[in-house]
Amino acid sequence: EKSIDVLLSYEKTRGRTDKFYYYWLGRAYMRKYKFEEAIAYFDKFNNIKAYKSKEIVEEVNRFRDWAIRSKEFFDIPDEYEITPLDGDINSPYSELSPVFFEETNELLFTSNRRSDGKGKDEIFHVYHSIKNGDRWDTPTQVNVLGDFPRKQANIEVVNSDGKLFIFRDEKGGDLFYSHPTTQGKWSEPEEFDSKISNTHLEAHFYINQSEDRIIFASDKDGKSKGLELYESFKDASGSWTKPEPLDDIINSEYDEDSPFLSSDGKTLYFSSNGHNTLGKYDVFKSVYNDATGTWSEPINMGFPINTPDDETNFKMKDDGRSGYFSSDR
Repeated sequence: EKSIDVLLSYEKTRGRTDKFYYYWLGRAYMRKYKFEEAIAYFDKFNNIKAYKSKEIVEEVNRFRDWAIRSKEFFDIPDEYEITPLDGDINSPYSELSPVFFEETNELLFTSNRRSDGKGKDEIFHVYHSIKNGDRWDTPTQVNVLGDFPRKQANIEVVNSDGKLFIFRDEKGGDLFYSHPTTQGKWSEPEEFDSKISNTHLEAHFYINQSEDRIIFASDKDGKSKGLELYESFKDASGSWTKPEPLDDIINSEYDEDSPFLSSDGKTLYFSSNGHNTLGKYDVFKSVYNDATGTWSEPINMGFPINTPDDETNFKMKDDGRSGYFSSDR
């Protein structure tokens, strides 16, 4: 509140001489989730008669749209309860790609914290924690799984057999898997399928329980559209089909990332900074229609799951009522 008050004190001076004063004030209110104020100041910026480039006008109008949508979602929140994980799961650094084992109350995730807790690494490692009662144990680093740059810090688990999948940027992109040996211990990673490198797979992937379908985010075509979701299937001969982009109803002109498919294969969850986002990456869901062979228009999962900040790595549990995700809110 104090920083906003200081900024407001300059309105009669800077507000008249600095054409970007109202722009930054709108941005500040947007960051504080005060959407009515943000909209009002974006309007004031737009109404200034001084020259403004086409690019900045488009940017401000997009911020204004985000603020309008955010207000709508925040005014009517969905019936979800959001709880930050307790104990030492969350740190001052980044925690990504959560994976939960229902049967054993175990959680795996990636983080760039240092194992000694005294800072952050430039690289990410996999961490493991067990829930005892209502509290998570202090996470321990799973060294056998190696390390990853941020863009590859994604892990997936096929719950039917407990395989933990990781991505390595080898031979055009390859998957490796590890088996749980004892609680908190994992085997040395093995190559999953040498033929999968033909798909030009990338790091943010989902693999289904029967291990014959992969959905992943890629900008492999080098288009200005950014990241798009692709899928590839394993055919009867054991080869993987050429990856095809999902419907245009899923892939927008912006970025789509972090795909996750429900256990019945009917509901796709993904993150996007396009569609009717509240600002940055939001979680969306789309339902597959068997009769038409198409995906439905993506639905924003709404507040409190989504905010004007980034929500990614959303993974719904089999019960369809609870799950895990990462956010920098």
